[in-house]
Amino acid sequence: MGASRPSEPVVELVLNTGDMLYLPRGWWHAVSASEGVHSLHLTCGMQTATGADLLQWLSEDLRRGTTVRSDLPRFGTEGEKADFVRSLGDLVMKEFEDGAVLDRFLTMRDATDRARLVPSLPYVEGVPADPALAVHLVTARARLHSDREGHTVLTAGGEERTFAPQAAPLLSLLVDGGRHRLDALARAAGLRVGQVAQLVSELVDGEVAAVGRAG
Repeated sequence: MGASRPSEPVVELVLNTGDMLYLPRGWWHAVSASEGVHSLHLTCGMQTATGADLLQWLSEDLRRGTTVRSDLPRFGTEGEKADFVRSLGDLVMKEFEDGAVLDRFLTMRDATDRARLVPSLPYVEGVPADPALAVHLVTARARLHSDREGHTVLTAGGEERTFAPQAAPLLSLLVDGGRHRLDALARAAGLRVGQVAQLVSELVDGEVAAVGRAG
């Protein structure tokens, strides 16, 4: 293990049908089939979150504040430069003193995972107001919350989408999982089926939901 490739292998293994080999991150390895034998192998990688990812997310999150968005005091006095650096440090320390910062980051990371590609044929140009159509989210995890103005915000598939507060009940059902008919979603939110179909069309367009005939 290391930056340079070793000259000799640490171990040579023969894998048979059904065998699985786990290699920790950073280990050199090479795979080949036995001579004259057909073989197909599947390599799976796990993408982990690191401290660098947390810091990158935090820097983007802090951009909401005017201090972070303001210009650096390139031509300021030494005192002004020191004050600016201190103010940035105070902002970062305040975030790290919040015991929930790690959970906030992990929740957001889960919600921004890319969705599985599930076509909604034949409804690629819009979802009709058919009460019997069923919809489900195709993202691994989604996050639902309200912003400061009371709008309902759905974070899924790597993007945030903002909806009217009335959409919260039906979006909550979708986030909880399962397939839901349009008429059931309409009843939950007190909306017309046509209104629900428009909302679902936006989700399908964004590749975070799929629709089909209810089974």
